[in-house]
Amino acid sequence: MCHRVFLASDLDVDHRVPLSVGGRDIDSNVRPLCRADHRTKTAEEIRARVQRGNRVKSSGGMPSSDPSPSSKHAP
Repeated sequence: MCHRVFLASDLDVDHRVPLSVGGRDIDSNVRPLCRADHRTKTAEEIRARVQRGNRVKSSGGMPSSDPSPSSKHAP
């Protein structure tokens, strides 16, 4: 993490245990991160789950590793 000083409006709320894997939206599970660090952390978490073969929820703008049947194109 960068440890720089930011305005509150320039920070994102990071979930230590992501909501997509059962984390809760409670004070002990959230922390402020700069947007760049938050994007990096989220991408690393998604990449790790996909490599392990775990499904990733598509809610919250996070891509899914297992596309739903409705998103597949018919031949």
